[in-house]
Amino acid sequence: MKLYTMAWSMAQKRQMTARKAFDIVSNEFLRSAGKTGGLRPPALLLFEPASVCNLTCPFCKLGNGDIKREKGIMKPALVEKIVEEVRDSLQVALFTN
Repeated sequence: MKLYTMAWSMAQKRQMTARKAFDIVSNEFLRSAGKTGGLRPPALLLFEPASVCNLTCPFCKLGNGDIKREKGIMKPALVEKIVEEVRDSLQVALFTN
């Protein structure tokens, strides 16, 4: 099936724009061909600007101590810069802690 046909089918099923669907299909095609980069930045941003928490939620890897990395909070200017770089292609942004 041609990429355009696949993109249009995805646009209809997932209720996204044809351009976004084409980007997803194209990126997958490039990935399967061994390319490391895509045509556009990803449409989903999962962002964790802080790795510090004073809660001990049993379901949270950070809160229960399973994540062993340097603790800290990202500077607001860096968060703004990252979001600005990908905002044109972004459909969903999830900010977590």
